[in-house]
Amino acid sequence: MSMVNILFFIKRKKLLKDGTAPIYIRVTVNKVSSEFATGKSINPSQWIAVKGRVKGNTLLNKQLNTFLDQQEYALHDIALQIQQYGKPVTAKEIARKYKGKDTPQISLVSLYEEHNKMQQELVGISVAKNTYKRHETSLKLFQEFPDLLRETVLLFQSYNMGNHLQMMSALQNSFMSESAFAQFLGKSRMYQFLPQKVKKSLPQMLMTDTQIGLVARAYYNDENFAPQQGAKEISMWNVYNLLTGANKSSYIDYFLDRSHNASLLADGLNRALYGENEYSWFIL
Repeated sequence: MSMVNILFFIKRKKLLKDGTAPIYIRVTVNKVSSEFATGKSINPSQWIAVKGRVKGNTLLNKQLNTFLDQQEYALHDIALQIQQYGKPVTAKEIARKYKGKDTPQISLVSLYEEHNKMQQELVGISVAKNTYKRHETSLKLFQEFPDLLRETVLLFQSYNMGNHLQMMSALQNSFMSESAFAQFLGKSRMYQFLPQKVKKSLPQMLMTDTQIGLVARAYYNDENFAPQQGAKEISMWNVYNLLTGANKSSYIDYFLDRSHNASLLADGLNRALYGENEYSWFIL
């Protein structure tokens, strides 16, 4: 197969109104290139040109780098599919397939409307009334704010199932002592009041004081994920579930970000137990 080169770059001369630069993809095959926008943008000072990625450890920047990784993988996969169908692999054809010009477009909003109709028919049978109401609220937000729908789709596209499964497996075989868990809870409450300069030097933690309180209560009362009576340690798998369980109290406009952050937090705490420094502040 022809060599396919994928490059991400920003256009500094086309800054958006918020001062960020749009991120573009350049696909090159046999010295012929095709360029198109990713729909993402970044502060030019945070862009690493030689890597084609964003620097920094904030949640948004990590999500953006994951998104770019996913797009690069998808483009190479498209090139492989073109070859398997016996067609010439060109930059133009890769771009065309990537942008979906050869597939019928289905409105996600219309699919969600159909989903909600089905949910409504099942209320009181296998669907709780409050669950149906939350879906209706989500649908209204997507209809009123199309940018919210776009960002939600991009967030799901950035999801890497392989990495997630690997992280879940690691959490099941790791344990945190009760004292370290108590230290984490205390530091999490302190985190909210740290000076901004100090807070920026630490990994982002989006859980509120109320949610940290829910985690503490669940440590003793949760039927599924609390440690057994008398145990002096808790598995990191259970810690992960206590964090994501507390996140269920979030409003819908914060739920996805906080849920993702809870996963990063559990993974970071697990790595801190084995000597990594990034999240060590929370347990030391």
